[in-house]
Amino acid sequence: MNEYIVSARRYRPILFEEVVNQEAVVKTLSNAIDNKRIAHAYLFAGPRGIGKTTVARIVARSIRCENGPSSHPCGKCPACIESLKGSSLDIIEIDGASNRGIDEIRNLRENVRYPPQTGKFKIYIIDEVHMLTNEAFNALLKTLEEPPPHIVFIFATTEPHKVPPTIHSRCQRFDFRLLTTQEISNKLAEVSEKENIKISSEAIRLIAKKAEGSMRDALSLLDQIIAFCGDNIELDDVQKSLGVIDYNLFVELFNLIINHKPGDVIKLLDKVLQSGHSLGEFAKELVEFFRTLLILKLEENPTEILLLENEKQLKLLELIKDFSLEDLERLVSHSSRILEGLRYSTDVRLTIEQGLIRMALLERVQDIAYLIKKLESGDYFSEEQKQKVDAKHIPARKSQLTSDNKLETFLSKKAWAEGKRILSSILDEIEIETNENNEIVFNIQKDSLILQTIRENLENLKNWCSEFLKKDFSIKINEISGQETKIDSNIEKQKPADLNEKTDQNILEKKIKNEIELKKIDSEKDEEINKSLLIETIELFGGEIEEENR
Repeated sequence: MNEYIVSARRYRPILFEEVVNQEAVVKTLSNAIDNKRIAHAYLFAGPRGIGKTTVARIVARSIRCENGPSSHPCGKCPACIESLKGSSLDIIEIDGASNRGIDEIRNLRENVRYPPQTGKFKIYIIDEVHMLTNEAFNALLKTLEEPPPHIVFIFATTEPHKVPPTIHSRCQRFDFRLLTTQEISNKLAEVSEKENIKISSEAIRLIAKKAEGSMRDALSLLDQIIAFCGDNIELDDVQKSLGVIDYNLFVELFNLIINHKPGDVIKLLDKVLQSGHSLGEFAKELVEFFRTLLILKLEENPTEILLLENEKQLKLLELIKDFSLEDLERLVSHSSRILEGLRYSTDVRLTIEQGLIRMALLERVQDIAYLIKKLESGDYFSEEQKQKVDAKHIPARKSQLTSDNKLETFLSKKAWAEGKRILSSILDEIEIETNENNEIVFNIQKDSLILQTIRENLENLKNWCSEFLKKDFSIKINEISGQETKIDSNIEKQKPADLNEKTDQNILEKKIKNEIELKKIDSEKDEEINKSLLIETIELFGGEIEEENR
């Protein structure tokens, strides 16, 4: 006969005060029992291995104690002794998964009519109650609503959303929460001391972390590791026993990623595979590693969150000292995408390799304000990059790309701002230059409307030129002889005044049409320039275009 009892059973709490980290539940139930306010039905909900069935048994023993009901059962009376041994006929535990049909519930309904063998109460504990069929739940409703006075139902479930609302409304519900890594670590240290096991604090933390909030899982893992390496347990032993990937491997991977070595990253992944580790586990631990780095960067005192040894914490802080929060957040985001992608992937290795290569090709995040400042100062690009930009003949546009240090542009803008649209168009077309006598020379065709318009606005032009050049200049008009215009002899001669009026009107219409065409051309140039600048920016900064999901 095997007398060995696993730690999860041997160290199972038998009193309310021994229950770990369920203070609200324990306090409410203790007060209810002490005040004789015992409900006829309870529903305990929460994840696996956190004490639902354990608390149900403590409640049953507290209610049936001959010196009670009391939240501190004596443990000496026959009812308490039978309860501790699991031999009580009046505490019936039912597995909901294997007794889920309507026939089993009918039998239960028949049995609840009979009084307890001893004591005042008969307790039914139904574990995994959500596994009952709808018909079984419906058959239980009437009994649950008005049970005999000696009956107490305690239901336990890991999936309370599957329990019908009609059952919920007839029970008092208590939600059990997961245990923290620190709470599990404290319990493991206590158990190890009682078992005379020497175990390092790092090993305890790793076991507690792998348990994911479940005390039962943690104690089971501890038994497994003791069987593997005996009474002296170190971190390496735990890693080998549980198949955990060495932390230093992730540090090496981080260095390869930040140094943009995708080839070496793939080799390291192959090394993980050759060691026999699961790729799914690797992806989970990768996310956890980058999360650790992010929290170290965020928190001044992350010890309580991460439970890292000081030596390891200092090592990781040194690793990320030159990295921004944005850099680390991107790594967390990309590693999370890898893990999420595994759910739908037909080739797990390829999915992880693609994600790691993408991470290794990432450039460091730079602050936009800093980049703009560097660009304005001209210090951002290397000489090679500047030459590369100069080699690109990006088309220029006067209204956006031409600097105001060109006099024609300045005068044209001033005229436009003053509402002189025709003058503005003319200034865009004519030649303006300076000579050795500090004169501004306008080269204009003789006897043209343009010449007349310039003469009418000489005073304005002189003031604008002085404003631009920061000193007084005289304006000289250089009349250029144009080609003769041939007139059809068949056209009837018009009066000079009428001819001038019509000519002026035609020229004005022509100028307006030219202006519309120029704006259309400028718009096309804008689009071409924007495309060129976008392509150039992507090349210089090593970026990529991503489609935004809306």
